[in-house]
Amino acid sequence: MWNEEMTIKELRKYAEDNGVSLGNLTIKKDIIDAIRQAEMKEQEAIGEINELTTQKTVETPENKNDTENDTFVIPRLLQVSRLLMTGKDVSATHNALIEKGLHCGKESEQGIYGKNTAYAVRVFQAKKGLIVDGKVGKFTAKALGFEWGGK
Repeated sequence: MWNEEMTIKELRKYAEDNGVSLGNLTIKKDIIDAIRQAEMKEQEAIGEINELTTQKTVETPENKNDTENDTFVIPRLLQVSRLLMTGKDVSATHNALIEKGLHCGKESEQGIYGKNTAYAVRVFQAKKGLIVDGKVGKFTAKALGFEWGGK
């Protein structure tokens, strides 16, 4: 957690650790404004996700998890990364989350593992009593009904 009493160096470190881009900002007030703006955007995104998670999902051939009879293998740790992750494992994760009433916004349409997907995963993990980190690893994959193939 940050506060206005922190030094510029501490604020820059906090921003860096939390993915807030400060560019060339050097004035304390500007850095604080950038952190506040990033927090507001995050809260808006959370509000949109919460709104989406309250909507009932209608199962269609497009969103139905096609791994109903076969257990899908998640071959790697799924997490938010600089180069957004894509692939069948990401799509299967989106489908499993949607089946459980947790939506990832446009990320599921785009097939990417981004901040909205990580948030939906964190909500799922909290509901299941798992470690809440927003990553689909061994235990989260199994809780979603997948087989873990990662290392």
